[in-house]
Amino acid sequence: MDHLSEQVGIIVIGSAFFLLVAIGIILLVFVYQKKQARYLQEKAALKAAFEKELLEAQLDMQELTLKNIAQEIHDNIGQTLSLAKLNLNTINPEKAAALPEKLANTKELVSKAITDLRTLSKTLHNEAVLSLGLAEAIELELRLIEKAGVFQTALNINGSPASLDPQKELILFRAVQEALNNAIKHSGASRIDVNLRYTEAELQVAVKDNGKGFRTDVAGQGSGMRNMQNRARLIGGHFRVSSGETAGTEIRLNLPIIAA
Repeated sequence: MDHLSEQVGIIVIGSAFFLLVAIGIILLVFVYQKKQARYLQEKAALKAAFEKELLEAQLDMQELTLKNIAQEIHDNIGQTLSLAKLNLNTINPEKAAALPEKLANTKELVSKAITDLRTLSKTLHNEAVLSLGLAEAIELELRLIEKAGVFQTALNINGSPASLDPQKELILFRAVQEALNNAIKHSGASRIDVNLRYTEAELQVAVKDNGKGFRTDVAGQGSGMRNMQNRARLIGGHFRVSSGETAGTEIRLNLPIIAA
């Protein structure tokens, strides 16, 4: 009888043990599924935010591109063609000696207008950065800024340019544009430099001006800074700003390099 009781006890303990193990496995599976569901929700939310940001970047680029085109046509191409027209209007058939110089000047002005139009046409696409590449798109942006005659600009590239995901490149370019716009509007600077540094692991982008600077604990809460932070986060990058009240401002965006 004692032996039977002992066997029954072993069976009960064993059954309880296996029941506990089963319950534990069920709980682990439940926790895993819950975490997996949360992960998928967060991934979907991040994807939706990325797609929304991409659309906004495309629309912003389109609007800014149209503004740049209008200004460029008015201030540069229009003026060049007006000078060409003036040259033609002032040609005097009775002064044959001056005719070759007038025609040469007119030809030079028309050639300049054609070159400027070709350059400008590259910006017509609302995703110009996707066709031009990041460095050339930034260089084109700096040339447009410099034509205003207020800022000196420079683009410096270090390392071997790597291929990036085109959509991430677009959002990164929009962040650079935001940094440039901030410098134009608020810095009071005379010079703006953009530095691209490619390493094996990441692309480091720095936008630096020689302006008056600001307190980062105050201005860091502005919408422009938040936009750049959000864009860096959406593409898996890191955003940092450093500024002194007399030392200008430097905005850095680091993006891990993953082949497109």
